[in-house]
Amino acid sequence: MPVPRAAARLSLPFLSIVGLLPAGGCAPAPPTPADLRARAHIEMLATTIGSRPLGTVANARARSYLVGELEAMGLSVRLQRTEITDDRGITAPVANIIAVKDGSRPEAIALVSHYDSQPDAFGALDDGLGVAICLEAARELLASGLRHSLFVILTDGEELGLLGAKAVVKDADVVARLRAFLNFDGTGAAGPGLLFETFPGSSTALEAWSASPFAPTGASFYREIYRRLPNDTDFSILRRTGAMGLNFAPIGDSYAYHNDRDVAARVQDFTIRHELRNTISTVRGIDAAGFEQHESPTTFFRAPVVGVVRVPAQGARILTFAAVILACLAWALVTTEGWRLRGAVGLIATAAATIVRATVVVGAMIGATALVRATRAELHPWYAAPSWLLIYLVTAGIAAGFVMQAAVARVPGRWQPWRGARAVWWTSLPVWIALALICERQAPAAAYLITVPLAAAAVAVLIAPRLGRHAWMAFAAVAAIAIVICALDLLRLFLYAVAIVGWAAAVSPVWMQAVLLGLGAVMIVPPLIAMASARAPMPQPNGVAAVIIGGALIMTFAGVWMQAAYTRDRPERRSVRYVDDRVSGTTWWEIGSVESGLGLRSAEGPSGWRVADAGERVHPRAGALRQPVVHRADSSAPMGAPPATVEGRFAVVSGVAPTLDVRVVTTEPVWIRLELPPNVYPMSSSIEGRLNRDRWNATYVSPAATAFDWRLTFGGGVTASSLMETAVVLTTSGLPGGAGPMRLPGWLPLERATWQARSVYVLPVLR
Repeated sequence: MPVPRAAARLSLPFLSIVGLLPAGGCAPAPPTPADLRARAHIEMLATTIGSRPLGTVANARARSYLVGELEAMGLSVRLQRTEITDDRGITAPVANIIAVKDGSRPEAIALVSHYDSQPDAFGALDDGLGVAICLEAARELLASGLRHSLFVILTDGEELGLLGAKAVVKDADVVARLRAFLNFDGTGAAGPGLLFETFPGSSTALEAWSASPFAPTGASFYREIYRRLPNDTDFSILRRTGAMGLNFAPIGDSYAYHNDRDVAARVQDFTIRHELRNTISTVRGIDAAGFEQHESPTTFFRAPVVGVVRVPAQGARILTFAAVILACLAWALVTTEGWRLRGAVGLIATAAATIVRATVVVGAMIGATALVRATRAELHPWYAAPSWLLIYLVTAGIAAGFVMQAAVARVPGRWQPWRGARAVWWTSLPVWIALALICERQAPAAAYLITVPLAAAAVAVLIAPRLGRHAWMAFAAVAAIAIVICALDLLRLFLYAVAIVGWAAAVSPVWMQAVLLGLGAVMIVPPLIAMASARAPMPQPNGVAAVIIGGALIMTFAGVWMQAAYTRDRPERRSVRYVDDRVSGTTWWEIGSVESGLGLRSAEGPSGWRVADAGERVHPRAGALRQPVVHRADSSAPMGAPPATVEGRFAVVSGVAPTLDVRVVTTEPVWIRLELPPNVYPMSSSIEGRLNRDRWNATYVSPAATAFDWRLTFGGGVTASSLMETAVVLTTSGLPGGAGPMRLPGWLPLERATWQARSVYVLPVLR
């Protein structure tokens, strides 16, 4: 087809740039021995050992390998083995690796990551990469020597709710000596290791990171995004020690996060190199500077030539209000000028035209997104090719702006809007001022994205009359600042947001991408238009331009439409669950997805699939799949034996509180949840539990082949009959009849889909 091919040729240069930007745009460099060793660690953890959830044999193999590597470096290594219970009522045995190399001073700097993985992932980017960085950074640092002691802390059970970190902060030696730490986690396999989180008191660590000669990348802006996501890292727990801390993660190519595409080969060489070099430089800087804590800058970002800019909270607030005051003065100046030139009618017409233009442009991008969705079978046809969607939406916005320009040209003279650079700033400055004040209140760490360009724009408007015909240069400077400050971060956010929707199991609203582009456009487009208007009058729309823009719109639409919605590297995320409820005597299968189609590979699996209704989707003990679309198929008989046996005994002895003893004997790693009937609560339990609505439950994460005993005591009035609905809910990874590392049956499509597979068994305690 000639149109898509032409579109591909035209867009190739742009797509190349988009591909480079998230990776930092750095030319390849030959790997160093440290890079190669880091790559070998990732290969060992993610390929040779593979998926390593807490309590599994693979988890133990990974632990043994890491202990050996750390001891070979000359560190003193110990295992912190303990059981930890979190506020969700989940108890698990964890085995943290704590390695120490004493320096001439006992105070310590720690490198932290977690070595466990999700059961559905091989754990290369999350967090084999982080572990590799810790190991090889430690090796390089020890070779050059440090004044202070060095900890390497590799936590267990992070994927189950930061359980390992919750144990680490109870370790007396760590708490007594830890003064600074760098935590490494990630959702992406490409791009730079971003510093996305720090906290007050970490100024010395932040300064050390800023001074790195290896293009340290990060911004406080990312913290505002991160704290609104449902994710968390060990950093949140370790900060309780009071030590200064920095939190790093790459976010490029986040399509492999928590799924079976998270393989070693996917981790980018540049990412290893960038994160490793900056880690070594940062630790050396902290070691040289010491641990004096004072208020850490709440705003920081990297700017070309200047390097990392750090602004304390008070300074950022002053900058915001100074920029707003300057902008108000500038707006008053152009308002006076506009009133003199066009009067009230002209200003009203200008404001109305601007509002209509902006509404039409954003509406066109929303409509363009809706058109792609309406003409494709998938709800997210752009998932695997967001760069194409970006080009298409930009083209749609330009086309809408062109149409509006032509429409405005036909407005009667009295109602013609004010034109020129000053008119652009008359309409733009109030919007920028409002955005700056909103950000200062709601997202202060991101306010610099608005306030820095706002301050530059205000100065440019105020000095423009003195520059005469060279005023365009001042507006060009504003455009450059806006692009440098906003463009790359917003581009990363646009691409990241598409991947986030996939692993958040949500249907992307058609306005999401348009709004993200609109946020960038509102900061970048006005100074560009002002610059062009100051140099020469804006050209009137003509037929040639209409043909070019129309052709570009058709070609970019064809480009988006022709892309595969999901690919092997960027697969659809789906959930599948087998539920065997032996209390109610029912068995069924469920498949959840953000897409409406079932799309199974063959008819070998369950039959009779239907879309589950609201009542079927939530089981009182098994819970629910959280995907927007859930299909269900009933099973006529259970498939195989549960992964554990359950025995219960209720005893009432005169003068002693009634007791319920439960024994669970497992044959594989399993989550064991004991759940009491509604409104029945124990006085005590050998494993801590929690009340969830009207049901008390407690969960224990058990390794394979373990006999686990539970004892609960009750107050008067509790009888054997009132406990008959007590059940043990067992949850394992994989499915009955499944094969391969993730234990998936052959009837599930794997080429363009990745699966979170669970088997749930509900077993009675008392019979």
